[in-house]
Order: sequence, then C-alpha cells, then structure tokens
Amino acid sequence: MKTTRTIAWSAIVLCICSCSPTVTVDPPVVQPMDGHGVTTNPKDPVAREEVTLTLEKRAVQDPSSKDWEQISARLANRSGKALRFRGYDETQPWYRIQRLVEGKWVDHQVGWFCGTGLRQCEIPTGKSSLIPVSVQKDLYPIRVGVTYGLGSKAPEDRTVWTTLIDAH
Repeated sequence: MKTTRTIAWSAIVLCICSCSPTVTVDPPVVQPMDGHGVTTNPKDPVAREEVTLTLEKRAVQDPSSKDWEQISARLANRSGKALRFRGYDETQPWYRIQRLVEGKWVDHQVGWFCGTGLRQCEIPTGKSSLIPVSVQKDLYPIRVGVTYGLGSKAPEDRTVWTTLIDAH
C-alpha cells in the first residue's frame, strides 16, 4: 500500500511539473558528518556564523498524507550582505535533505520541486524566514540544507545545514 501511494504521489507531481522547465538534479553526494550541522565553502570559514538554519518546530502530521510530516526551520541572515537563494519565495527555498547512513551524510532526492515559479529570492541582512519542510516519516535521521550566496554578484556556492534531526 505504501508503494502504491508513493507511485501515485509521484505520478501527480510528474503531471503537475511536466509542462514546466526541466530541473537538473545533481547525483547524490556523500559527506562526512561534521559535528556542527553546517557545511560551507571551505574558502569562507566565517560563513558558519553569518547564515544559520535551525530547527524551530518539530514534526507535525502533514494533512495530505499519513506518511509525511512537516517540520519548520528558520533561515537567518546575520551577514552584512543580502542572502540569495533559488526558491518560490522567501519562505520556500529549494532545500536539500540528507540522511545519516552509517555515520555519513547522503543526499536524499527530494523529487517534488518544480521549475514553474522558481526565482531568485533574497533575505536582507538581519532578517530571517521560517521555512516549512516536508519529510517522509521513515526518513530520519536527517538534516536540511539551503544553498545560497551572499551579496548581489556572489555565486550560490555555499550550503547551510540544520543539525541532526531525529524522529521524535
């Protein structure tokens, strides 16, 4: 029954997104657990404190499915520059999910993002945004990440991660 629901949900998402621009997904990346929940561009060590992504609200049952939950994470910009990322608006960035498997973080293909409405979003310095994240109940332990850039011309080449989020 779970497989049938997953296939049905995938078919709905495929139908909705089939007329939108194609989105390329990178192959899974395996990263060692860093103990801090934050991965940044190694050339920019100060980014750890400038941008944070913290779990704000534990899982709540997703009303659309008993197999999914909603968590909330706060993306905060403490830098002196605008925080830029791709998303649908300032509260809906394209986020990443990684699972902890045998002590290593492994990318989990979220799979439901669609290119329609996608744009460059920005959180001004000193501001934050509460981000809803949909998670399959059997996926934990996880962490959530947002890839971003600081300033108007900087590339989006940094990723900020939550700390480990375990099933409640």
